[in-house]
Amino acid sequence: MILNFFRRSRSLALCALLILCLGLWLLVGGLWLAVLGGAWFYLLAGLAMVVAATLVFAGRRSGVALYMATLACTVIWAATEVGADAPALWSRLWLPTMLGLWLSLAWWRSARQ
Repeated sequence: MILNFFRRSRSLALCALLILCLGLWLLVGGLWLAVLGGAWFYLLAGLAMVVAATLVFAGRRSGVALYMATLACTVIWAATEVGADAPALWSRLWLPTMLGLWLSLAWWRSARQ
């Protein structure tokens, strides 16, 4: 199943792999932060990204929707945490936003083939 997915769209598979890696990183770091009494956002966002990447690997459109919902929550969280401080927003949002754009374009391209 995974090999067929890689053959169908290498760009989509690579994007899903990067989202999976980022999600695992956030999940582990978020778990540690939650244990220390910090914000639970990283743990939840990491879990959502891991599930989204898994769904994308399975060829399900719901993985893209879940990632976009996670991205929307990330934007809201970042805005409430730092307000209108552009550099602080940029540092929290550039990578998830670029991955979201890439995922959307790769999914759209693979759906057209």
